[in-house]
Amino acid sequence: MTWHAFTSTFLPSGASLLGGYSIAALVNRRAANKEAEAASKQARTADWEGFSGRLVARLDAVEQRLDVAEATAAKYRIAVTYIRQIGEWVAERLPGRNMPKPPPELEADL
Repeated sequence: MTWHAFTSTFLPSGASLLGGYSIAALVNRRAANKEAEAASKQARTADWEGFSGRLVARLDAVEQRLDVAEATAAKYRIAVTYIRQIGEWVAERLPGRNMPKPPPELEADL
């Protein structure tokens, strides 16, 4: 028995209307899926924009902190050079006298 013969034998004539409804439901479901996909894409775009905005703000803050750290490091190097000069000056002016030992954190730099 073929499919057509089966359906015409066992299904009432109104069953073809159900087929029309199922096609309409399928079309509506596809349209709804496309709308949901578009809404999801828009939400992902908004999420990405929010994330990238926070990332840029954080990067700007890190760059500012780096600028401050670089300026501090430059002053530190200048201070170390000055302390060395003071040590040499004291050694010339007061032979035999020893300067106090620097803190352990600075010994390697001096």
